[in-house]
Amino acid sequence: MAFIAAAMLLQVNVTDAICGGAWTREQGKFYLKTSIFTLRSNLYATLNGEEIESADFQLFGALLYGEYGLTNALTATVNFPVLKSLGFNTTETKTGIGDLAIDFKYQLVSGDFPVAIGLGIELPTGDEKGFGFVNGSDQKSYLVLPTGDGETNLWVRAFASHSFYPVAAYLSVDAGYNFRTQNFDSKFTDQFEFGAEGGYKIAGTVWIKAALRSLAPARTPNATAGASFLYGEGVQSLSAIFGAAIEVAPHFNLSAEVSQPFGSLKNLYRGTTFAVGLAFEN
Repeated sequence: MAFIAAAMLLQVNVTDAICGGAWTREQGKFYLKTSIFTLRSNLYATLNGEEIESADFQLFGALLYGEYGLTNALTATVNFPVLKSLGFNTTETKTGIGDLAIDFKYQLVSGDFPVAIGLGIELPTGDEKGFGFVNGSDQKSYLVLPTGDGETNLWVRAFASHSFYPVAAYLSVDAGYNFRTQNFDSKFTDQFEFGAEGGYKIAGTVWIKAALRSLAPARTPNATAGASFLYGEGVQSLSAIFGAAIEVAPHFNLSAEVSQPFGSLKNLYRGTTFAVGLAFEN
């Protein structure tokens, strides 16, 4: 996943990728979604977990997400942040693309209790050296504002799901491990990811869902790995996500989500992320 503001974007970048849980697309079938998201916060949790007030951090972005059934058991996914605009109310805004993620999910067990595994790679297509000058500094002072982390991420994931058919409801859980590589002559710390999601269809037209997402370092973080929290080093988060999707035309649906981190946070801003999207599937 893109590690610019890693935990903040976790719920945005990953939600689509795992909303299918352990289910895969039929061969030749596809799903496309475009979405935008926004976040604003002035409460920063340090690497030690201490929360402090700062200047307002502002993040806006647009994502393109797609799934394609290579076979009935193997699905390829692409998640590309085509726009990331970020900065503080005291700095210029940095705008660019994010890091491209490509994943493959293979279903080991089908039926009402499917199980799947996934392998993914995130490529450093974003600008890890981005910065913004501080307002009124006459371009003498700046803050690091990267749109990518400058490294290749390798993901391994496992999924398990259950359909409550004939009731239109589902439950999914997943776990992942991110093998982070190197940037700025220092290796980033690997990460664990966990999630659970449930959904229910109301009146045959509206899906509602609730999810929990967690991200944590696999060992003691490297405090020297990168100069900005936006590289995601040592991020620890737990977020609650609520969303709904409605079919607005045949094959098209409109969705909205809100996510809120809670509990003990480290190296990220505590704020609510809002997202809306439009999807098409054949």
